[in-house]
Amino acid sequence: MFAQPPASACDEQECQSSGYVVGFRLPTGRDLAAISDCDSVDEAAGLLLERCVTRAHRNDQPVDTASLPESVVDAINGGMAELDPGADVRIRVCCESCGHSWSLAFDVLSFVWHEIDVWARRMLLDVHRIAMAYGWTEEAILALSSARRSAYLALIGA
Repeated sequence: MFAQPPASACDEQECQSSGYVVGFRLPTGRDLAAISDCDSVDEAAGLLLERCVTRAHRNDQPVDTASLPESVVDAINGGMAELDPGADVRIRVCCESCGHSWSLAFDVLSFVWHEIDVWARRMLLDVHRIAMAYGWTEEAILALSSARRSAYLALIGA
C-alpha cells in the first residue's frame, strides 16, 4: 500500500495560530539548494521559512516572516509535516553492546547527492582506465552500456 502523495509544493496552504493567518507552501528542491550554504541549522531554518511562507497577517496587517512567534512557526512546521509525512524520515538505531536505542533523522538529499558523487567519481575512474588501456575517447566509453563497460574493465583487470 502506498502513502498518499504530498500536496504540490506550489499549492498554498493556510495555517491559523495565535491570531496569525499564514499562507505557506511545501519546500522544493530549489529551496533545499538555497539553504545548502547556510552556516547553521538556525540560519537554514529561517531561510527555508522565509522562502516557504507566502503571506502572513495578524489583525489584517501584514507581518514579516522573521517576526512570527515560535508557536506560529511550530504550527507551520506541523502543517508541513502533516501534508508531507514522508519528508521527515527517521531511522531507529540500537546499540548491540548496551541495548540503548534512539532515532536518527535520515537526510535524503545528502544521501542522494553522496550517491551521485560516488557514481560520478567511479565513472571518471572507469573512463580513465578504459581510455588508458584502449585509447578510446570518453564519449565512446560513456556510450557503452554498463555491462559492456564492466566487461572491458574486467578484461584489463580493473
